[in-house]
Amino acid sequence: MKTEKEKMISGEKYNPANPRLVLERARANRIYTRYFMLSATNIVRIYSIL
Repeated sequence: MKTEKEKMISGEKYNPANPRLVLERARANRIYTRYFMLSATNIVRIYSIL
């Protein structure tokens, strides 16, 4: 049986409220926010986030 993430990636219907997916979205949001709050001159910090 496929996980909800595997279903999502393969384009099947999935449960977006799945705890693993919720945690992964929250983590991605934190990374995205930190990345876009940095100035372009702070290239070392940008690469450390990526």
